[in-house]
Amino acid sequence: MTKVVSIVLAAALALLGVTASTSAKERKAVIGPRAVEVERSLFSGSESRLIEFGALRPDCTIPIADIRIVKPAAHGEVRFEEAKTVVTAQKYPLQKRCFGKPVDAVRTFYKANKDYVGKDRFVVDIDTKIGAVWRYTFIVDVR
Repeated sequence: MTKVVSIVLAAALALLGVTASTSAKERKAVIGPRAVEVERSLFSGSESRLIEFGALRPDCTIPIADIRIVKPAAHGEVRFEEAKTVVTAQKYPLQKRCFGKPVDAVRTFYKANKDYVGKDRFVVDIDTKIGAVWRYTFIVDVR
């Protein structure tokens, strides 16, 4: 009987080891920034809101994200502004549950230099405060 308990205990520990190592691999994959590329267009000398950052929690709140500029824009200025917004997406169940509710977010604005025409690019890292870091690359076509 003791031998059977030992074998079952060893098998359980082996399964836990496999589960733990799998989870560690999954965590390592999530730790690095998730890469997203966003393309927008605007006229030279004008300012445009590019995107609103926020990651929904199950209680329909959004923690204010920390944002770091990794590569600044070469031909314009980037600014961030905390703002209230409303959940309008309904792609995922959490979005559907929070639809129409006011939440906090961070808006990203880009203002192109007055005499510049061409493509500008900048990169930001966003710490969502819910366990993920996203890397956004913005490519702005200035006309």
